[in-house]
Amino acid sequence: MNKSCKPLAAIVYFLGCAIVALCVFTIIFESAFPENSCGLPILFYLVVGTAPMLLASVAFYHSAGLNTGAHKKRNFALVFLPAFVCGASLLYYAGVIVWAVVRAALKT
Repeated sequence: MNKSCKPLAAIVYFLGCAIVALCVFTIIFESAFPENSCGLPILFYLVVGTAPMLLASVAFYHSAGLNTGAHKKRNFALVFLPAFVCGASLLYYAGVIVWAVVRAALKT
């Protein structure tokens, strides 16, 4: 990878990690907010960010040389953890939508 792309990949990856961490923090401590209805929109941001976070994780994993280190499995798990969180929220959101469609179809 080009030398100028390495810092850019790291910056994009760490910004994505910060956003994922803030979203997860907001979902966990949702009851602390006065409105109490911020969980679903925040979850939607995680769903929308699944593909960019996966691409940023791949770019960072390869540009930082973590795929050639001694602890490949550990590095893989730690680097791709935010992408896994986004992917899990995508599956949850898709399940909620499918459940709503099935429930609406059974009512009619």
